[in-house]
Amino acid sequence: MKWYEDLSVGNAAVDAQHKKLFEIVDELTDACNQKKGKEEVGKTLTFLLDYTKTHFKDEEKLMMQNTYPNFTAHKKLHDDFTNEVSNIVTDYQKNGASVPVVLKILNQTNNWLLNHILKMDKEMGKYIKSK
Repeated sequence: MKWYEDLSVGNAAVDAQHKKLFEIVDELTDACNQKKGKEEVGKTLTFLLDYTKTHFKDEEKLMMQNTYPNFTAHKKLHDDFTNEVSNIVTDYQKNGASVPVVLKILNQTNNWLLNHILKMDKEMGKYIKSK
């Protein structure tokens, strides 16, 4: 998956963080295609743990500053994704960089990119731009 400008929510910091997520998922996908996915798992999980803390905090602050009406539902999705990442980290710590762990990362992040950023974040961005 590649970043394109139509994905922009109109906030430079949020967009930069989204771009980085696309880049990290792309790097893991490329590594998997080269049969080197296991080598990228630790790096990807470290990024995702940081991302869920920093990015979600920044995005939630932006929503609160703009009295975004769908804040509660949006935050719940952030919390759910954070829990999913934590579960994958636990699996990784127990089983190492197994194929199922790599697949979980790719499935969860691709699902996040498709369903959250393309829908929920775009909706948020549109609301904030309208204010």
